[in-house]
Amino acid sequence: MLLMKRFLRVGLTEAFNVRSKYVSTWNYVSDSTAQLDPEVSKLFEGIVSGQRASLAKGITLVESANSRKKAMGQALLARVLRHMKEKENYNELTFRIGLSGAPGAGKSTLIESLGTPSY
Repeated sequence: MLLMKRFLRVGLTEAFNVRSKYVSTWNYVSDSTAQLDPEVSKLFEGIVSGQRASLAKGITLVESANSRKKAMGQALLARVLRHMKEKENYNELTFRIGLSGAPGAGKSTLIESLGTPSY
C-alpha cells in the first residue's frame, strides 16, 4: 500500500529512483560466496530450470531474518541477477517488478493505473 501511495504522489520514475539502493546490495556479495555454497548453487540451478519448489525456497531464503540465510539469499540474488543480465542482454532502462499481497490489497488496481494514460 505504501508503494502505491508513493506511485500516486511522485509518479513512476521518481518512485523507482530508490531502485539503485536495493540493486547495489547485490554487489556486496562476492562471486565466490555465490559459487561455493552448494545449497545456493542447487537453488540457482533449480530456479533457472523453472522448478517452482526451488523458487519458493529461494524466496524463503531471501526473506529470512537469520543472518547466515540472509547472506545466502543475497548470494542467490546476485547469481540470478548476473544470469539474467547475461541471458537477456541486460538494458539499464528496463526492470521487472513483482507484486504480492493479500487479496483486496490493490495489486490489480495499481497495475491498471500504471497502464492508463494520464492525459
